[in-house]
Amino acid sequence: MGEEISYCSSCKASILEKEFENGDAVALLGRRYCARCKPSALKSISLEEVLAEPPAGERPSRTPPPSPPKKAVGAPPPPQPTPFPFPLRLLLPAAAAAILLTLLIALFPRGKPVPRGDEEPPSSPDPREEAAERAWAAAERAASGPDTAAARKAIEAARPACRGTPWETRLRDLETRILRREEDAAAGRELARLTAEIKDAVAGDPGFTRYASVMEKVQQACRLAARTAPEAIPEIQKLVSEYADAYEKQAEPVSAEITETANGLAQERRYEDALKVIDSFPRHLRHSRAWTSLEGLRRRIENLKKEDAGLR
Repeated sequence: MGEEISYCSSCKASILEKEFENGDAVALLGRRYCARCKPSALKSISLEEVLAEPPAGERPSRTPPPSPPKKAVGAPPPPQPTPFPFPLRLLLPAAAAAILLTLLIALFPRGKPVPRGDEEPPSSPDPREEAAERAWAAAERAASGPDTAAARKAIEAARPACRGTPWETRLRDLETRILRREEDAAAGRELARLTAEIKDAVAGDPGFTRYASVMEKVQQACRLAARTAPEAIPEIQKLVSEYADAYEKQAEPVSAEITETANGLAQERRYEDALKVIDSFPRHLRHSRAWTSLEGLRRRIENLKKEDAGLR
């Protein structure tokens, strides 16, 4: 039995069976194309037609080809087709992929996301967070008022709803703010109390017997004012300025007299008598600058006493 012969659907040239096997000819979409017509046939195929092509192992059924035209006597033989280097079954998937890639680039330019049909719709708000936000807002409104006790009550009421949500941290910050307000209010009340006591002490102590306790309260009041009301410090200092000046004026003449006497005794080498005179300075005046000077005189006389004892 001789080799089966087919005919090109385009130019009607004869095609041997081995040309299909080695890829020189091609059978595609129910048609046959010789090696010469194959390139133009491939260019005319659309993507849809390629994807609809049956598997390569299934050869389409052959239909009897039309009768070839009779060759003229003495006509030269038809040109031999140029062998194609690769089997067509290897080129079809690559051609389909190239066409598909071109279509995708044209439809979806680079830089624009490709829409997905399986994207989930945005989730609905968490009802717990909504409740926490409402609770925090109520506590914040209470905290903006002057009543810190009411603010604390509102914070405690909001705590269960805010627990475990981002609003819990904001509720703690709100509670810290209320605590500071309460501390500042307590410091303000303490400052007012100390200021009143200082006024009373200054007015009722002409002999300066309470000078030390008054100045201690002045220091406490200035520390509180520095934290809560710095503008009150000059007023506090003004309350005791005349009181302190009068205190120094009372101590100065006593210190001057003692200094003169002690120096005279030291020159006579009566060091112990000189030290006793210095110790006679009134105790309630020993917070003055005059007493600071007398303490320096005491140290000098003690040094003279040691030096004199060493020479003997």
